[in-house]
Amino acid sequence: MRFRRIIAASIFVTALLAAWGFWVRPERSDEYTGVEDVPARKVETEPLNPREGGARSTEGAVRTQLQVTFNNHIAPIIFENCSGCHRPNQSAPFNLLNYTEVRKHVTQIVEVTENRLMPPWLPVEEYGDFKDARVLSREEIALIKVWAEQGAEEGDKADLPREPVWDDAWHLGDPDVVVTMPEPYLLGPDGADVYRNFVIPTRETSIRFVRSAEIRPGNPKVVHHAVLQVDHTRASRSLDEQDPDPGFGGIMSIPEAHLPDGHFIGWTPGKLPNPGIGDLAWRLEPGDDLVLQLHMRPAGKSEPVQATVGLYFSERPPTSRPYALVLRSKLIDIPPGDSSYEVRSSYVLPVDVRVLSVYPHAHYLGKEIDASALLPDGIRKGLLRIEHWDFSWQDEYRYKTPVFLRKGTVVTMRHIFDNSSGNPRNPNDPPKRVGYGQNSTDEMAELMLQVLPASAADWEILRNDAAEHAIRDQIDLVERRLQSAPADHSQHIQAGLLYKRLSEPVSAMTHFERALELEPGSARAHFLLADLLAETGRFEEAQRHFEESDRLDPNQPETLDSLAQILARNSNAASRDLDRAIRLALRAAELSNFKNPAHLETVAIVYAGAGESAKAIEYSERAVRAANDAKAFELSAQIQRRLDSYRSKIAEIRKLTGTDR
Repeated sequence: MRFRRIIAASIFVTALLAAWGFWVRPERSDEYTGVEDVPARKVETEPLNPREGGARSTEGAVRTQLQVTFNNHIAPIIFENCSGCHRPNQSAPFNLLNYTEVRKHVTQIVEVTENRLMPPWLPVEEYGDFKDARVLSREEIALIKVWAEQGAEEGDKADLPREPVWDDAWHLGDPDVVVTMPEPYLLGPDGADVYRNFVIPTRETSIRFVRSAEIRPGNPKVVHHAVLQVDHTRASRSLDEQDPDPGFGGIMSIPEAHLPDGHFIGWTPGKLPNPGIGDLAWRLEPGDDLVLQLHMRPAGKSEPVQATVGLYFSERPPTSRPYALVLRSKLIDIPPGDSSYEVRSSYVLPVDVRVLSVYPHAHYLGKEIDASALLPDGIRKGLLRIEHWDFSWQDEYRYKTPVFLRKGTVVTMRHIFDNSSGNPRNPNDPPKRVGYGQNSTDEMAELMLQVLPASAADWEILRNDAAEHAIRDQIDLVERRLQSAPADHSQHIQAGLLYKRLSEPVSAMTHFERALELEPGSARAHFLLADLLAETGRFEEAQRHFEESDRLDPNQPETLDSLAQILARNSNAASRDLDRAIRLALRAAELSNFKNPAHLETVAIVYAGAGESAKAIEYSERAVRAANDAKAFELSAQIQRRLDSYRSKIAEIRKLTGTDR
């Protein structure tokens, strides 16, 4: 077999070590399930980690017993673990396909393998048992070092295994459907990193359930990483159409584009696609768009990029639905020179879950990341630890065995950042203050756990609870900003919106009123305050603020729509004006090209209030069609119920009057 020689050498070295007492395995529980409660206890007298000197005993055994050559011992290691990226047209900066190329970089190879920088795999071994781990054994690392110390000889050519051959086959076999960026994007030769989002139509005509997706970045020499999302609307397509170049710029921030049903689908160099299982497949509806975000880095000359995605379908609908639970901290303000700046975030699980994977995220200042779970019985379980974060090798880590966490478990993430000149990846020289932001020169602290609740009801509980938790985290950030800048009008607006989402109208109103004090001419502040006043039944005050918003910024459909509803539904009959309400509602619908279902529904409501049932039915029917076209099915169902009531009333009138009118 291709790797018989390296296996034999490893067995030989291991046997020597066992005989000499240099290596004792860490003790493990018989019920080991993928993640230790604490790091495994090591009972040997020398540390195992090569960075701590643990490989020296192995090296001694190899050095005294074996003449190591490239062809006989090193080539199998390199071909299996390195050449996949270190070959033409891939992400690595040089090739490692033969003795000459490897010999040229031997000193560097020894250093990066001994320090476990290569192959790129960030998690510490004792904190999680992950699938597809890209790691070398201690014996392999020792062989490489001893080979270099012995002179890096080539050896007998007859011992050289066949050079690996790569083809263009998909890792998971031929996809059911292959979709490609409609046109290539030309990345410029220099400048800052480029984040760009590319809309890829799927053109499916029926509902499909996607078991797995494999991303081919199109040009791995310049693509740093890729993330796939799904847009059920036309929002991303509209942004694409507004941009003259393929795709549209910016970090992904489109509310309509989201991770597909709790799955994180990405590409980084060396990452293997998740084969998935049918029971966790995600839903792809007719007309859905894939939105592929590429992080690209200029490479000195213009490079075309045209990514492709392969989709693998399940023959049956999923039986379970995972949830993407995200812990993050936006309270990041790293002073220049600080080499150990720490942020944390915790979340208490409202239901039992099984953790399927973990995806940590930070940028160039990231130094250490760890995640842990404090169980209700007081035991702390390590989920992930990265001692040497590298933005270039971010990845999702999938557990071999899902990790069960009981309701009440406190999940905590901790990020440490290095903003000193001693950080070779620091993008600023000299270092400067860095805060939270989505650009790669800003910083982020995130940890996404793909978790599987036990039932659909638990999934809903988790979603609602996590959403509230995320809003409160955002409020903490806004309130902190207001402490240092209390006259910031935009932050008061943001705070008011967040409190409104939490159904805390008093706090929301306080911030909207303060925003108006700071900028009395703000049409948006008047509108938001009016909207909140209307929700709390203060219609007269709401109408005044809507009127002022319309005066300051006329012909805004939302303002006209809201005014129409106030005039048609005011509890004070003297303040109602149905004729004006109809005119305003029709104007709002016209300004939105009669395609906005909410505005069409308002037209129906005011016609119904005026007793014009036929018109109410007509516009309700148009609203239902518009909602379905926009895939707003929940809104469509809501409008349909109102439409049914209009029809029932007409039927009653006809029955009572004996007419067909």
